[in-house]
Amino acid sequence: AAITASVKVVQEEPDLRERLWQNRNYLVDNIKRIGFSTMQSKTQIIPLFLGDEMRSANFAEGLFERNIFAPAVRWPAVPLGQARIRVTVTAQHSKEQIDQFLNVIQDLKIKGV
Repeated sequence: AAITASVKVVQEEPDLRERLWQNRNYLVDNIKRIGFSTMQSKTQIIPLFLGDEMRSANFAEGLFERNIFAPAVRWPAVPLGQARIRVTVTAQHSKEQIDQFLNVIQDLKIKGV
């Protein structure tokens, strides 16, 4: 039933898919502008590459303190030295919400987190 409902949404609401890709591209473009790598992500699940495990944990904590839940992905889930923050954007995210996230990551970067 869930798959049938999902297919129906895809068929009847193509604007959702378009909005998802607009949000995804806007987010990725601006993450890169701030100076982070997204590791050639091609989906709406976007890694924010940080490399260092401790930095990644501190960054996730800084996000959480600002009401943003974006988990750190560290060794052993990824190779040592390849830690990252995993971000997922949806069609329901507003530009203001995405901009808020971008402002926070820029601030954390400036503060050396």
